[in-house]
Formats: sequence, structure tokens, C-alpha cells
Amino acid sequence: MTSRKILLASALLLAGCASSTDEPTHEDDAHFESTDEAPAPGDAEEISEAEEPSASWLDEGIAANDDATEGDLEPLSPEDMQATSTCHHVTGYRNGNAFSICITTVDGHSVEVKTARAYLRMKRAARGKGVYLHINSGFRTMAQQRYLYHCYVTKSCNGGNLAAYPGYSNHQSGHALDLNTTAPGVYTWLANHGSAYGFHRTVPSERWHWEH
Repeated sequence: MTSRKILLASALLLAGCASSTDEPTHEDDAHFESTDEAPAPGDAEEISEAEEPSASWLDEGIAANDDATEGDLEPLSPEDMQATSTCHHVTGYRNGNAFSICITTVDGHSVEVKTARAYLRMKRAARGKGVYLHINSGFRTMAQQRYLYHCYVTKSCNGGNLAAYPGYSNHQSGHALDLNTTAPGVYTWLANHGSAYGFHRTVPSERWHWEH
């Protein structure tokens, strides 16, 4: 092969390598494809916006605290362990699929038992810093979700607030909690420390929605 042909082949090879490294990746697309909230016909845009998970999403100006991990945290207190020592099995839903979960009661609301224990550890830690967490909504039965969805569709109850199609709400898994983020210091504390207890804000449009 002449030196001119060798130079031409080398140029083509380098051009091919450069073009291959310039191809866009699609890792970010998984964020949009992994939503837990499937819409009913005609409601696709609104429901996906309300319940689209984004575990890595965090408000601007607030950094996650990576100093502590769940293994470094103090064990559940005897009082909280006693409070969650019993639970009862109910039918939960995720992506329209039914499964059995064990539910206990915390702050007057039903919560999946492991989620409840993690929340109580987090609540105790926050209280030690003068921040008081409280659950406003936890696990929802199919009947409760049907009611909320009916209210959303008909605008005849519950203020017509947006609700996911029954069987597709994150709350029906038992792992989603709506917390009192309007109370002083609660949202900032959660944003900085919630991940250490396994809780993440998964709905960008809802500051109060946290999942374990």
C-alpha cells in the first residue's frame, strides 16, 4: 500500500472514531419512561406531570447531605418499635399490579410497616433539631383512590384536585407519604437529610410528596 493510501485510510479511521463519540446518549430518557403513575385515557399529560418520578431531582439551592448513611443512624427507639410491632396485610398496587403489603398506623395514617419505621427514625432525628414532621397522607386503598379520581374527573369533591388513575397512584404502594412541608423548617430539613433515611422527593411538582 502506498503512503498516500495509508494516510487516506488513517484519516477515514479517525473520522469514524470522532463521529462515534459524538453520538448522543439516551440515559435521561429512562427518567420519563419509569413513571409509576399511568394515566387514564384522555388524562395522559396531566397525570404524568403530577406523579412523574425523578429520584435525582432536587430543588435549586439545596444540597443533599451525603455525610450520613442509613447504616450510620441510631436504631429505632423501643417506643417506635412497639408502635409498629403489629401490622395487617392489605392489597397494594403499583403500575396497576396488585400485591400484598403489611400496613401499620403512624400519625393517624396507614403506612407500609418498613416505611413507617424509617419515617419514625427520621421524625425523631428531625425533632432533635427542632423540626417537627407529620404525615398528612399515606397508604390509599383502591376505594379511596377511586373516590379521589372521581373528584378529579367530575370536579364535584375534594376541590377537584389532580389524582392518578386507580391502581396507579404511588400512594397505593404504601411507600409514599405526603408530609407537612409548609411547617417551619420541614422542607429544608427533608431536602438535606431525608435521603439518609431512605426518603426521596419523587414528584417535582409536589414538595410534600416523599417516598421510601
